[in-house]
Amino acid sequence: MKQYRREAMMLRRQQELEEEQRTFQLDYTTIYQKGHPGTVQGVIKEIIHLGYIVTLPNGREGLLAASHLGCSGGIPLLERLFKVGQEITIRVIPVPNPAGKDRVYIRP
Repeated sequence: MKQYRREAMMLRRQQELEEEQRTFQLDYTTIYQKGHPGTVQGVIKEIIHLGYIVTLPNGREGLLAASHLGCSGGIPLLERLFKVGQEITIRVIPVPNPAGKDRVYIRP
């Protein structure tokens, strides 16, 4: 019985992600623009299910979480919004952690 409920929940979640992928539109007027005070230019290095790995100007890396874009994530949706190698304007919040990745924000 538990397996049946788990499969139903996974199917419903998959359907929700597919619907979001079809309908989500990023409002580019609400994100940082080049030259905005306190921001830097980062380059999308990799797209993962949770968001983007961004290379920062100082050589470190940061995670731009899909939730900061207002979406749940999913690689097909994220690939539609930004491409690997694309330069984006971000605000960096240094976070001491063993992985050496900072938090990155794209919205004020």
